[in-house]
Amino acid sequence: MYDATAINAHWGDQWPTDLSDASNRDHEHSPVLMAPVANLLGKPWYLESESPGGDFVIWLDITSGEHVGERVGVSPHAASDGLMRWMIGTGKTGCTEHELLITEPPDTVAARVRQFMTEHGIETPTHMAMAASFDYYGYRFSDAFPVPSAYVVAYGMAHFRGPDGYLWFVPDNGTPGEFDWGYPQNIAEFDQRNCDPDRPYNGPDYQAVMAEICRLVDAVTDADRAYQALPPPPQDRPGACGSGPL
Repeated sequence: MYDATAINAHWGDQWPTDLSDASNRDHEHSPVLMAPVANLLGKPWYLESESPGGDFVIWLDITSGEHVGERVGVSPHAASDGLMRWMIGTGKTGCTEHELLITEPPDTVAARVRQFMTEHGIETPTHMAMAASFDYYGYRFSDAFPVPSAYVVAYGMAHFRGPDGYLWFVPDNGTPGEFDWGYPQNIAEFDQRNCDPDRPYNGPDYQAVMAEICRLVDAVTDADRAYQALPPPPQDRPGACGSGPL
């Protein structure tokens, strides 16, 4: 977790702590603004100083998908109207927006960053976390996010990348190989809600197992996406066991 007060103190308290004035350009690159947003975004996002002067930026290194090798940056800058607004963008492709005022609460900023990622097809590796302001209790599959066609089966559960980009599961329905798709759940939210002090949810062994499941989920998700993108075979193409149309 990033401590905004401690970071600001380390740099001589050079950034304002009054966040109500969007016209104050001293908020440029402010870790006071960015630390709470970085904490909500969670790993693999990280807050980093880009210069000896403390020009902080929230970064995400893109490691998969069509934008692999690029970075997404999030930081407050003065917009053309003179007000301080959050800049969200990538370097090479030039996907950038500069709209949200710095007076918006951190959860609104984090939600907008996730929406930006979705709009531009930028993915993060699947991991265990929860998104701010997501309705986990009432979520059900829909046309917007249907039952996944690719998932990883482990410990009697089907694991998949959920609608918030994090690791989800559904339990089996009592029959081996069949699952109860009516009740999808985010694993981090489930663990938090059902926390048993005798189970090491945050222990290294548990985290290592879940990290491996996340890796496998990403692999099958990417493979399924590639398969779905294949063009349909020609209708008159001979099959493996035939000589073509009669």
